[in-house]
Amino acid sequence: MQARRQSRTLVALCLAFACTRGEPSRKPTSIDVSSSTAPAFDHTELHPIELAPRPFVASGLSNPSAIAVVGPYVVVADQTKSDSMVKVYSASDGSLVFATGRAGEGPGEYRSIWGLQAVPWSTEANPMVSVFDVRLRRMTEVDLSPAGQQLEPAERPNVTLRAEATPTQALWENDSTILALGFLPRGRLGVFNRTGEQLGVVGPLPVDNPAIPAPVLQHAYQSFLGRKPDGTLLVVANRHAGRLEILRPDGERTAVVRGPYYFEPRFTVDQASDSARTPIFASGDDLRFGYQSVVTTDKEIFALFSGRVRKDFGGEAIYGEFVHVFDWSGRFLHAYDLGQAVFQIDIDPAGQRLYALVHEPEVGVVVFELSAENLAR
Repeated sequence: MQARRQSRTLVALCLAFACTRGEPSRKPTSIDVSSSTAPAFDHTELHPIELAPRPFVASGLSNPSAIAVVGPYVVVADQTKSDSMVKVYSASDGSLVFATGRAGEGPGEYRSIWGLQAVPWSTEANPMVSVFDVRLRRMTEVDLSPAGQQLEPAERPNVTLRAEATPTQALWENDSTILALGFLPRGRLGVFNRTGEQLGVVGPLPVDNPAIPAPVLQHAYQSFLGRKPDGTLLVVANRHAGRLEILRPDGERTAVVRGPYYFEPRFTVDQASDSARTPIFASGDDLRFGYQSVVTTDKEIFALFSGRVRKDFGGEAIYGEFVHVFDWSGRFLHAYDLGQAVFQIDIDPAGQRLYALVHEPEVGVVVFELSAENLAR
C-alpha cells in the first residue's frame, strides 16, 4: 500500500465530466491529460469511496486471467498447464466446487482464455458460462449445474469464430448471435451466428480518421466489451484511452464517454516485416493504459481504471486500483478506491459485491462489499 501511494503523482485537477453523443466533441468538455507525464493519477479530487478487500480465494490459483459471477458461482480462468484451467467456486464461501479444462487445442481444452461470460440464457437453477479462447478463436459453453459438472470436457458445446480478423473479445448477445471486438478492417463489432460464421460488421470505427488503416485504429482502441443484462446496450471500455463507447446491439453508437481522466491512445503506424509491409500498431514506453476491465448491472457500468504509464510501471501498467462507475447514459457517478492493484473484476447481479483477481502480493481472488453505507459517504 505504501509503495503504491508513493508511486503515484498527485495531479490536482478541477475536473469536469462529459458524455458526447456520436463523435467526441471538438470542444474540451473534460480535462484532457493526453500530454501529462504523470506516472498515474491520484483520485483525491474525485473523493473516491474507499473499499477494503477481503480474501475470497487464497490458494489454488497460478495465473488467473478472467473472472465471472454466474448464478451461485464465481468462475475463474487460470492460465495453467494443469487439467483445471476453469475453476468454479461457491459465491457464498469461496470453496472450490469443481474444475475443468486442460491445456490443449481439442474440444474442452484451452490455450489462452481472455474472457468469461454468464450467457444471457443462464439462470440460477441452470447457470452457464461461456469461455472465450483468443488463440483458438473459440467459445466453449460450460454448464455449471450438477448434471453439467459431470460432463467430460469434450462433451461441452463450442463454436469457433470464423472471423476475417483476430477477435480479441467476444460475447453472446442472445442464444443465436455472437458479437466480437477485434482488429477488423471495417466496423466496430463483428457479428456471428451460432455456428461461428461471420455475418457482417456493425458500428462505426472508434474515431473517424481515414489516414490511419482501420485495423491499426482497432488495435490502438483495443477494448473490453460488456453487455447490459437486458441486452439493450453494450459498453466498450478502451484499454489505451480514458474513454468508453456505448452502443446498441445493432451498432448504433449512443455515446462516447470521456472519463474523469481523459486521454487518447499514444501510438504510431509502423510496417510489418512481411512482404506486403502491412501497416501495424506501434507503441512505446509512453503508452498510458486506460480501462482494463468492464462489468455491468442493469443500472450501472463499472470500469477498472489504470491510468499508468508503461515506462513507470512496466508490466504492472495493466493493473488498476480504481473503479469508475457510470450510468448507461454515460454520466460519471463516483469512483471506488480498491486499496490495491487488481487485474480483472466482476460484480454480482445485485450490485452488492465486487470480485477481483489479484496477482500480488499473493495470487487469488478478493471481494469488496458495495454497501449502501459506502455509497452514502
